[in-house]
Amino acid sequence: MSIHDLHLLVVDDETDLRDLLIASVKHNFSEVYQAADGLQALEIIRTKRIDIVFSDIKMPRMGGLEFLQILRQENYTMPVLIVTGFADKNNAIHALRYGAFDLIEKPFDEATLLRTLRRAIVSRGIEVENDRLISTILEQERNVENLKLAETEGLIAGRKVLETLARTRKMSTL
Repeated sequence: MSIHDLHLLVVDDETDLRDLLIASVKHNFSEVYQAADGLQALEIIRTKRIDIVFSDIKMPRMGGLEFLQILRQENYTMPVLIVTGFADKNNAIHALRYGAFDLIEKPFDEATLLRTLRRAIVSRGIEVENDRLISTILEQERNVENLKLAETEGLIAGRKVLETLARTRKMSTL
């Protein structure tokens, strides 16, 4: 996966903030999706490949903390950056407990946003590469097991041939 083959989801009920966030980071992504709340975001995540999520905390229908909690319960592991104008200790603790990659306070400055995004991109790249390597190792293990099985079957077949030859030889000497 190339750095520019990443897919981003921006979740915020404020259209202007979503647009600003997307304008700041869209050059890093091949696809950018947006949602107005956690429920809409879950629908997108369940149907699209998403690599990184920016999510507000305070939204109607489903806020960012509940959204993040459901993501982790459903075993989605992509980095989630929580963007909030209500950054208090309690929200920060809950967001981190639910597996947020980082917290970004509104109003955010673009340099901090991009630094945090770069870290999330690197993290996602490592995770994807890890998954690829694990799949390769598992496939190689299956191949080794198949080779062992084929070798064992070959040895058994060879033994049967030798036993048959031995019986034939014994009968011919009688």
